[in-house]
Amino acid sequence: MPVLGVSAANYQYGIESNETGINIASFSCRYFPEFDDKLPNKDGQTIIRARPDKFSREISVSGEVNGSTGLMALTLVAAATIANDVNTFDSLNIDGDIWLDEATENQERNGFRSVDFSLSADPEMSNS
Repeated sequence: MPVLGVSAANYQYGIESNETGINIASFSCRYFPEFDDKLPNKDGQTIIRARPDKFSREISVSGEVNGSTGLMALTLVAAATIANDVNTFDSLNIDGDIWLDEATENQERNGFRSVDFSLSADPEMSNS
């Protein structure tokens, strides 16, 4: 969908890509260090931090079910493929397969069947 306005070319409206198996309603990807250990001095003040040089990620995807492939075919024992951005920050230094942590199916009387997925990736975790 085009965005109209001054300097609209610099903005993204909506979700960038469709996901297979669902009509995507929302997508988020959180980037963070897997650990952040602080070394205090004798007064308890942090003097140095130990952190990895690559991001871990937590990914959330939700939408209405429209098939049985793609995200709807995820399992706990195989790495997942996500169509949307999961390497926005430090894209040359992102490693680690994406794994399904949990999925929640929602059904209600006056609505479409929907799902919420939680996935994660750590830099050194891979299926190889």
